[in-house]
Amino acid sequence: MEGEFSGGESSSQIRQQQQNVEEDESSWPVTRQQYKLEEIIGNGSTSIVYRGICTERNEICAIKRVDLENYSLSQLGREIRGLKECRHSNVVKYYTSFYVGENLWIVMQLLDRGSLRQIMDRLIMSLGGRFALNRGLLAQPVIATILKEILAGLEYIHDSKLIHGDVKASNILISSEGNVQLADFGPSIWVENEERTRKNMPGTVCYLAPEIAVLEADDMKNDAYTFYVDIWSLGITTLEMAAGYPPHHNKVTSMILKWIRKNDPPNLDTYEVRDYSEYGKKYRHFVSSCLKKSAKQRWTAKKLITHPFISTTARSTEYLTHTLLEAFQSLPTTSEDKQRATSRQLPPIVDQE
Repeated sequence: MEGEFSGGESSSQIRQQQQNVEEDESSWPVTRQQYKLEEIIGNGSTSIVYRGICTERNEICAIKRVDLENYSLSQLGREIRGLKECRHSNVVKYYTSFYVGENLWIVMQLLDRGSLRQIMDRLIMSLGGRFALNRGLLAQPVIATILKEILAGLEYIHDSKLIHGDVKASNILISSEGNVQLADFGPSIWVENEERTRKNMPGTVCYLAPEIAVLEADDMKNDAYTFYVDIWSLGITTLEMAAGYPPHHNKVTSMILKWIRKNDPPNLDTYEVRDYSEYGKKYRHFVSSCLKKSAKQRWTAKKLITHPFISTTARSTEYLTHTLLEAFQSLPTTSEDKQRATSRQLPPIVDQE
């Protein structure tokens, strides 16, 4: 039946994966002296992510420094567990973690181009701001290629009986080689079996599925939910890649939750004063396959990989290096560069189907 967990690998394969995790973790040092922090590459309310160097291994890495005083211990446990257990080319690789004073340092693989959201923000800045996005931001082949990689990661996560819980452009990381990975397992939760679901999962409000929006409104006392919440968030992220922002991103939380609960699922027509006619039927059907009010009507990650938008539009990850990332390398990094960048001619942002 569609939507059930497939069970994933055999027990022997799972044991081997766990052994590999332990071996990988033991090969990375667990003291502050063996790491050098460089520039900040990301930050949030409870943590800062640095580009770092493991001096003992002479290897670059990402180091997430978590303030334990301002971090939910249960959320932290979920993040570590999610990172440790997942071993997939489209899921960010966990190396080790250790305490430094009142902080926890989480050492992970570094994807040097940062998040998709950061790349999109710089593209938007180069075009003169969000009000210049009248016809869309990312080309359909770029979107489909990124989605193909993320869907592979989500399929693995769901087969591992894990709900990611916060799929969005900010949690999609990209490397110089065009590798695409899911990251940030803070809100993730484990599902014990196919029949059991869990409650009280945080997430980012613009990307919340209707069943989560209802829980938020009722103080998390009603219905439970399944991994289909990730599929809804993926649909919102697909809109975000085209429009530049998720629907209703500029509204207050209470209004967004009310809109999600009371209205039909969003689509490109939800955005005001925009012309997205060049985004074709396959793209729009993919979005609608993700954004169903009824969770069980949403396609699974496994099924979405076979969707015509993916199978006919996605290209190799090398395509990302020749389009999205090459444009990214020449974009401004400071506000002083913005005025010079607005006149720069970028490649076409929408390709015809």
